[in-house]
Amino acid sequence: MNLVDPTGLSCTETQNGDYDCKIDIVSQDGNKKLTKEQKQFIAKFNKEYTKAFNNLIKERKNVTVGQNEFDKVGDSGFDISGSEVAINLIETKVTYEVGKTYGDALMTMAGDDRTGTQLRIYETARSIERPGDLQEHIVHEGIHGTRSERMGNPLYIIQGQSPYSDGHQKPYNDAARRLLGK
Repeated sequence: MNLVDPTGLSCTETQNGDYDCKIDIVSQDGNKKLTKEQKQFIAKFNKEYTKAFNNLIKERKNVTVGQNEFDKVGDSGFDISGSEVAINLIETKVTYEVGKTYGDALMTMAGDDRTGTQLRIYETARSIERPGDLQEHIVHEGIHGTRSERMGNPLYIIQGQSPYSDGHQKPYNDAARRLLGK
């Protein structure tokens, strides 16, 4: 069963000017019903996604991904704003892959200008318990595929894709925390 957002957007503006964000597609094999825990996770994800997005869309400051010499992504860092990450997320299809894992990944962001981007959320993401951690992971993934990443990260230019090695985790997580004001 695929439950698709009819607007085609993960986040839609509400009457008060904030945004309401949600998973676009719940992808599951066959006609299995969602468990109570999976339904609770979807509600939790949507709530945290909405909080993160509303913080980002108003954020005009830039942060550097790879802020110090030991955290550089590639040979140099790159600057990015919260609003750029928010725009990337609003144009991204968000899919919860029910019952699926992808190694130890919680989420992955993939795609390009031709196919569009897709944020896939795996069952391992349900293990995130600390308040705010889910927001940090959403923002981390939202940095992938942005214009700033494509233009400022030499690994992107050389490999033609976002860095997915363990080496990018700390600088992207640190940038996500700073964009969220942590």
